[in-house]
Amino acid sequence: MDVREIRLKNFMVHDDRTFTLPSAGVVLVTGPNGSGKSSLIEAVATCLWGKTLRGTLPWRDEAGEVSVATDIVEVLRTRKGRKTQLAFSLPDGEFHEKFDTMTKAQEALDPIVGAFKVWQRTQVFSSQDVAHFTLATDGERKRLLESILGLEQFDEALGYCRTDFRTATKGSDAKQRELAVLEERRYQIEQAVLQARETLADVAEVVNATELESKIARLRKAGIKCTEEIRACNKHLAECERVGDEADAQASVYERAFAKLGAECPTCLRPVTDQDRVTVRGKVTVLRENATESRAAVEDKLVTMRENLDELRGELETTRGRREELSRSLAVAKTKSANRASAERGLRKAETTLTEAEEALNAATVTAATFAAEAAELEACERVLGLKGVRSHVLGEALSGIEAVANGWLARIAGSGLQLSLKPYGEKKSGGVRDSISLEVTGAGGGYGYQGASGGERRRIDVALLFALAEIAGAAHGQKRGTLFFDEVLDSLDTAGVGAVVEALDELASARAVVVISHNEDLADRLAGATRIQL
Repeated sequence: MDVREIRLKNFMVHDDRTFTLPSAGVVLVTGPNGSGKSSLIEAVATCLWGKTLRGTLPWRDEAGEVSVATDIVEVLRTRKGRKTQLAFSLPDGEFHEKFDTMTKAQEALDPIVGAFKVWQRTQVFSSQDVAHFTLATDGERKRLLESILGLEQFDEALGYCRTDFRTATKGSDAKQRELAVLEERRYQIEQAVLQARETLADVAEVVNATELESKIARLRKAGIKCTEEIRACNKHLAECERVGDEADAQASVYERAFAKLGAECPTCLRPVTDQDRVTVRGKVTVLRENATESRAAVEDKLVTMRENLDELRGELETTRGRREELSRSLAVAKTKSANRASAERGLRKAETTLTEAEEALNAATVTAATFAAEAAELEACERVLGLKGVRSHVLGEALSGIEAVANGWLARIAGSGLQLSLKPYGEKKSGGVRDSISLEVTGAGGGYGYQGASGGERRRIDVALLFALAEIAGAAHGQKRGTLFFDEVLDSLDTAGVGAVVEALDELASARAVVVISHNEDLADRLAGATRIQL
């Protein structure tokens, strides 16, 4: 990410100032202590991420603003009272200003500008950070390199893996205990089944009680059917009697009407003719014939129904007799088969319980196997994500790269005398190894390595390692080359060291802007082609 312009208003020591940076080349920022040289770095951190490198509030007053224009985004962060606002626009002209919260605004900006820690580790170098890697203990050096490479993600994944592994292990142990209980239960049930079978074998064969019960049920149904048919016969007989009575009553009505016929109709006073009499007599005759036919049909059916009734009554009596006989036989059979039935029920219950126990045991076995397989997989993941897993290989590859790049820079800024080597493990006094990164330096310190080296030699080693770490970290995070900030990194170097580092800076500045912050005005002579910012 190339920083093109930084504008400050009421920010740290600056009232209102704008700094324009080139896309490539060295920019030398000089001035006395307290003049606000490092505020350029603080401005980028505050504007793009809302962070501060010094841990102090950068706002001088309640009202202020800072804007940073880069090759990928232009960001403006303002402060009014206790409220801070964030707005940014993209090169395509799309402008983002309104967000419900600062958190949402920052979440929208982070994917564009990248992670703050990555920028800090790969593009910002201060005098305090220069010797951080070399002076660290072996264990601290390893943790620092893991942080630079972003390997903390392995720690998070390892934490999840270990939590899941503990859960799976607990589940597996619980299922193993459950399996032991189920095995004991199955053994007890198997003994109960054997005992039930022995009891059943001792019981003599008896009349089949189920068959007798079935016969009685069929006879009871036949008796019920017989009774229902008798009721239907009586009901039909009553219906026949009713129809005959209605026919007789209707015929009587017509007979009386015929007897009352006179010279005229008593209703309409119309004279009654012979034809009227013939019609009435015909109707009376038809009614009598219908009544006679209906009664004859009913009487015929009644004879048949009475015959059926007699047969049904006889069958019912026979059925009742058979039922009584079978009931007595059933009572005897039930008495004789009580022990056998009890034994059979006990056997069926025991066999059912055994089946259920075996199903539960099989299910528990499958679950236990699943837990065990999951635990094995998680254990393998833990080994992969652990200290001696894949990240040890990543660290090993990174160390080789850092060592090669750092020695390349040392050859440029310190000549051919200095060499450094990084080892992923340090030796213990007991002869074992500890998980750490050791640093060894040859060609300086009279055999005492870094600790015995002169101040200038140490500074060269520090700067070479710093360049190497930045290059490796940028590659690890996919960070493209952007503006570099060196905050008083060159101030403690001797003349020869400054000259060598200046040559390195010129090489770095061929493709990017390199901002060198220093209170040493003499650097201006060494960086003759640099853009000057005097504070």
